[in-house]
Amino acid sequence: MDFNYLFSPLKIGPVTVPNRVVFPAHMTMFSRDGMPSDRLCYYYAERAKGGAGLIVTEIAAVHPTTQKYPECVRAYDERCIPGYSKMVKLVHDYGGKAFVQLAHSGARMSSEDSLLPLWAPSTVISPIANEIPHEMDNYDIADLLEGYAVSARNAGRAGFDGVEIHAAHEYLLGSFMSPLTNKRTDQYGGTLENRLRLASEVIVRIRENFGRDFTLGLRINGDDLLDGGLEPDDAREIAAAMASKGQIDYISVSAGTSFNTHMNVPPMYVPLGAYSALAANVREAVSIPVVAVGRINDPVQAEKILAEGQADMVAMARALICDPEWVNKTKQGRIEDIRKCIACNEGCIGRLFKTRSISCVQNPTVGLEHEISMDSINPAATRKKIVVVGGGPAGMEASRVAAMRGHRVILYEKQDRLGGQILLAAKAPYRLEFGDIARFLTAQVEKLGIQVRLGKEVELDDIKEQNPDVVIVATGSVPLDAQFPGADEEIVVNYWQVLNEEVPIGEKIVLVDDTGHYQAYGTAEFLANRGKKVEIVTSSLSAGAALDLTNIIPIYERLLPKGVVITPITKLRRVSGKDVLVYNVFTGEERKIENVDNVVTAIGNRADTQLFYALKQSGERVHAIGDCLAPRNALRAIRDGHLLARDL
Repeated sequence: MDFNYLFSPLKIGPVTVPNRVVFPAHMTMFSRDGMPSDRLCYYYAERAKGGAGLIVTEIAAVHPTTQKYPECVRAYDERCIPGYSKMVKLVHDYGGKAFVQLAHSGARMSSEDSLLPLWAPSTVISPIANEIPHEMDNYDIADLLEGYAVSARNAGRAGFDGVEIHAAHEYLLGSFMSPLTNKRTDQYGGTLENRLRLASEVIVRIRENFGRDFTLGLRINGDDLLDGGLEPDDAREIAAAMASKGQIDYISVSAGTSFNTHMNVPPMYVPLGAYSALAANVREAVSIPVVAVGRINDPVQAEKILAEGQADMVAMARALICDPEWVNKTKQGRIEDIRKCIACNEGCIGRLFKTRSISCVQNPTVGLEHEISMDSINPAATRKKIVVVGGGPAGMEASRVAAMRGHRVILYEKQDRLGGQILLAAKAPYRLEFGDIARFLTAQVEKLGIQVRLGKEVELDDIKEQNPDVVIVATGSVPLDAQFPGADEEIVVNYWQVLNEEVPIGEKIVLVDDTGHYQAYGTAEFLANRGKKVEIVTSSLSAGAALDLTNIIPIYERLLPKGVVITPITKLRRVSGKDVLVYNVFTGEERKIENVDNVVTAIGNRADTQLFYALKQSGERVHAIGDCLAPRNALRAIRDGHLLARDL
């Protein structure tokens, strides 16, 4: 394809962007002490270098009452200017344009970091922090408006090309817009005109400082996706009203609030392009450019959204986190080389929920761009012969990077195809896209000419015969054997056996969860979809303790209507015939579950280290990576393989 729409320039207010790809605002936790860090600067520079036409930097606080995360950039503090100036210069050096997103988080945050009361239009409890916010008075509003003006002034001094005002996802301005959170009876509540008043005043204050030489955008919800919240018709009216004043230059359209926070960053089960129709709805009501967002990860898909007139630009946060070179690869006709975001949310938003800086399952260089950007894989000083044992994600990534550095690589895999546990994970309902990891790495292994030997259980003599310089063992892990009395009963099986359909499964199932992750809940849904009656018992305080909110909320939404019973703070004591005895971990109270057809265990894995230690004892230069080193997840496995291969 020529991608004529995707790569055409677009004038947004006074600024012309070179193409229609936006790297939209999202938190990273890369800033330091409330200031833009070098780490943050090079993170954005990498996406501009990769071809993104517009970079919108992460939300910046406009007031001390909105410290959403410990490292949130304080745009109201002029000390941010030097860091922002460096950031803008780096983006400009690569031909991109840079906007900053200014925001007040309102009640969509905890007060743990600021230790100040949350600000909101009304005293509607925050579902994120379970805090009652302070209802803003006119003095607070005046202080807020000054915060926006000062923050925008600092952005201008730093050289930004524009400002985006965040009024979506129940951030403060958005919560004023929504009747769900705005219960006021003064000039800022009631009618739509009143509910839009604060956002309008913010825009006026910013324009007073900059006139028309500065692009000004607004991010709104195309749908709150909640009963009683803003709906698509409301979004059209809001967009039309705000655009009619002639003060804003574009509108970015998203969806969801803190009451359904999993929909702000739609996970894997949500269809691709989920919110493009919301953008199209808004675009019909305005004559300024509209940005679409929400699970856009493929060039053909992006071009189609633009060609059909659903939007004027496409925003791709996770897609460009996963592959910063997405744009350049598309321009070069290398679509098959794009690592597509699979919306697992484990490395990005999932880590933010744990107050950790973001990463990516498929891209271990996120946040490390200044040291090891994805295109800085340098040739090795000495070409080596490397044998890799294990064709899962760790082994394939190690093989890929080693081959790119010029090493001669032989990759062994005992199964008849590459992929390892990625292939297993993709068998769970709504997890099919997980298989894209294996598809990408398999294609790269083939493209690089790596020798692949499938269906081979490698032994020490096989390695010795190759006489390698280095051996990388990525033999993975296998399910732990259950230790409870009766674990050897015929009805007891593990989740691998279920997902691989290796054993017949009866109708009544007890599933033992000691992982808190998809091993248990994906298997439970796999069984429920086949009409099985499933009870999950977990010793944790709640189900899915290891999953982030964007994944566990949909799990509940899908499992409970299918009749799956979830029993927390409960452990299995023993299995006897078809009877299962469980007990409460705090009270010790026992309960017998009778006539159980199968007990399915998801209790963790053990590393397969036999070959690694045999090689180590024989004197070979050997490294263990992935689950062979310690059973973890795909993010850690790929990271292990990538970083090791860079050093060989």
